[in-house]
Amino acid sequence: KELEALREEIKGLIGQVDSQEQARLQSLVKIYQTMKPREAAAILEGLEMNVTLDVLEKMQETKSAPILASMNPQKASEITVEMSRRHQIPALPE
Repeated sequence: KELEALREEIKGLIGQVDSQEQARLQSLVKIYQTMKPREAAAILEGLEMNVTLDVLEKMQETKSAPILASMNPQKASEITVEMSRRHQIPALPE
């Protein structure tokens, strides 16, 4: 019983952390969506890839496309490849 109670408490805490993380990410998305594409691109190019991907993937395409277009073509290409990889279905083991 005690172990099950601890398990449920941990699940609840993890859910809270996930909710808080999603709220912070959504706040970042709003910030970058309101910037001019060139300004957002300059900042996003310098961030860690995972952060850039998280932000761009949460944006509407009509907002993220001009940002990607304003980036260095090499960096935009890298980001596009990584976005594609994130959405691939894992291969089944043989």
